[in-house]
Amino acid sequence: LNTGIFFARSSTWVTNLLRRVWGSDDSPWIDHPWWENAAFTWQFLKENPQKFAFEDLEEWASSEKDDMSGVYPNEVRLAPQSHFNSYHPITSRFQHDS
Repeated sequence: LNTGIFFARSSTWVTNLLRRVWGSDDSPWIDHPWWENAAFTWQFLKENPQKFAFEDLEEWASSEKDDMSGVYPNEVRLAPQSHFNSYHPITSRFQHDS
């Protein structure tokens, strides 16, 4: 996750997300060198251990389901880096590089 460029619709969900990311003065991310990336990542992914703890990995691997399905909140959409930034194939070779 890189928060260098992202788009957001004006909504209550986004406003609340940005408030949580900004955090309070005692935020655990306040002294982190990439605080905004760490805070966004935490907000987006903190529930994943519980969500995927009992998932059948063999069943998932054999399914045709998008491998990013359910990873981010429903309000979040991923876009390939090439849609917004310059695209360098060597460093941006992953299917879900965002």
